[in-house]
Amino acid sequence: MALIKPLVNSWDVFDTLLTRFVLDPMQVFASIDRRHPGVDFMRRRLEAQAALDKIGRPYVIYEIYRQMAEGGVAPETAKALLREELATEKSVMLPVRKAVEQVAPTDLLISDMYLPGEVITALLAETCDLHWALPVIRSNWGKHSGTIWPKILQHYVIRTHYGDNAVADGAVPRKFGIETVLLRDIELTEWEQTVGRLGLGQLALIQRETRLRSLRQDAGVYENLAAGPYLGLLLGYAGYLAN
Repeated sequence: MALIKPLVNSWDVFDTLLTRFVLDPMQVFASIDRRHPGVDFMRRRLEAQAALDKIGRPYVIYEIYRQMAEGGVAPETAKALLREELATEKSVMLPVRKAVEQVAPTDLLISDMYLPGEVITALLAETCDLHWALPVIRSNWGKHSGTIWPKILQHYVIRTHYGDNAVADGAVPRKFGIETVLLRDIELTEWEQTVGRLGLGQLALIQRETRLRSLRQDAGVYENLAAGPYLGLLLGYAGYLAN
């Protein structure tokens, strides 16, 4: 007798359930680079990751730093930089409330990220309060290449996959008969872009963070409006009072 597979939804993790305060992930590396001017961190870090990408097998962040040590970074320095990168990533993470509230305890969480599963699980627990979530299914390029989906479909029937990437979370899973929904709430709204163009880039990011942390899935017209111009006026006035 064939086992009945559970019917679940699946969720991408980064830029779907949680995201960074900064828009460009390279800014995380750049901030560490500025704190260690004699290490040439950013170049070495990106070269080490590129070298592992060429090998074409899944890896985790620890292997990136082993590669850096083999490339000339002192082992103790590499360990310290690894700890600093993980701490920096944690410090800039914020939840996307609208998506987080839709995750059910039985849903699958799937990531292409090079962070190991236990680190991603900890970020979801601490940032999104998803303490009850199942262990993260993690595989470099697994979503993008499509290699992860046949393995998952052996055990589950996926009703809908939610994610932010048009290829890895859209076109590829649809090839396997999975319905997909693209979520792009992390992008700056038209109002936030306007604030940024006025030279107030940090204020635009603060408004984006407030919107992502606050707006629920069922937010109405008023809530969405308040997350734009009205919130901008309040934040601007708060800044004026503070300074």
